[in-house]
Amino acid sequence: MKRLICLLAALLLCLACASASAAEMTLLAINVGKADCLLLESGGTRYLIDTGLADSWGAVSSALRVRGIDRLDGVILTHTDKDHAGGAWALASSGIAVDAWYASAYFTGVKEKKHPLVKAAALRGEEVAWLRGGDALPLEGGSL
Repeated sequence: MKRLICLLAALLLCLACASASAAEMTLLAINVGKADCLLLESGGTRYLIDTGLADSWGAVSSALRVRGIDRLDGVILTHTDKDHAGGAWALASSGIAVDAWYASAYFTGVKEKKHPLVKAAALRGEEVAWLRGGDALPLEGGSL
């Protein structure tokens, strides 16, 4: 978790330095206990990075509600461990709109059709975009 937060903070710093006109960026670590869930916001762009455990969905949905978020530009799943991917199904079952579902093209321990984000996106009749090195995601004021 600490490495992920440090990596994301360094990435945000690089993005902020690269463009003077970049929108204000925030990274909110949502308290989901011994799990991971981050909300990255840049202007009007919002990405949820990991979804915590299935049991922590209440905390995630509360944090999103408090911030007035009913639509996400995307959900980014770093890997398939339950403490990162457990809330994906609950998110897909919620009323929160998700424009895109993203996951690493490299994953282990689960077949693609059983991948938690594949199952969550399929619940809405949607598909996962598989990310590889060098891919970029749109972010107001730059790219991620």
